[in-house]
Amino acid sequence: MQVGPADGAGASARFLFFSDDLSAESATLDAAETNHAVSVLRLKPGDSLRLTDGCGRRAAGTYETVVDRRMRVRIAERTCTGRKGPAVTLCVGLPDRDAFERILLDATALGVYRIVPLTAEYCQNKWWSKWEKLVPRFRRKMIVALKQSHSCWLPELDVPRLTPEALSSAAAGAVIVADPAGDPVGAITPLDPTAPLSCFVGPPGGFSERELRFFEQRTSAKVRIASARLRTELAATVLCAQLIGVNETY
Repeated sequence: MQVGPADGAGASARFLFFSDDLSAESATLDAAETNHAVSVLRLKPGDSLRLTDGCGRRAAGTYETVVDRRMRVRIAERTCTGRKGPAVTLCVGLPDRDAFERILLDATALGVYRIVPLTAEYCQNKWWSKWEKLVPRFRRKMIVALKQSHSCWLPELDVPRLTPEALSSAAAGAVIVADPAGDPVGAITPLDPTAPLSCFVGPPGGFSERELRFFEQRTSAKVRIASARLRTELAATVLCAQLIGVNETY
């Protein structure tokens, strides 16, 4: 159902809630979302809420009831939103876990399409050996960023990959590598906003000489994003922000 923008009322108008499924006449909020709505925002039955499913859909609905710590919301309106700007895949060498979680937050808010963690040669603490157990936590982090930024698109999160594997599987399109010796981002001609764009950022210590040779074998552009050497998490955010800003269409 295609309708106008979803408008909430009262305190809930400033917040966006997440639900996995907005296709039916009613939606369900999980226990954490329900607790925030009821215990923190003090919403009452009959209050309006705005929701997203992270797949481009927004909805406006009404708080009906809570059963087993889950809120049921009656959907009144839906809007399907297309994605804007370049289809950015961020391939980033894994720093420590806290730094990687900051990357997830920023990349989600910026509208990155896909995040590919790289087990590059200079990655150190192999905390990602328990990746599958950490995925639910990472997803919650991205949902938080999605809601805070009032976006309606959740990035895809890949399993960790070796740098050559990620490069060989990158979609046809431009490949951008963060490199202190590269050209300024502004020197890149605005790209087709509908074409995929793969951005590579090294781990702490950068890419190894062997990894850099893989980039030379595939046409890629090296870009300088700052006058100083940046931490991996900051470099990833700055590069994505600059590329999305240069090439985004409104």
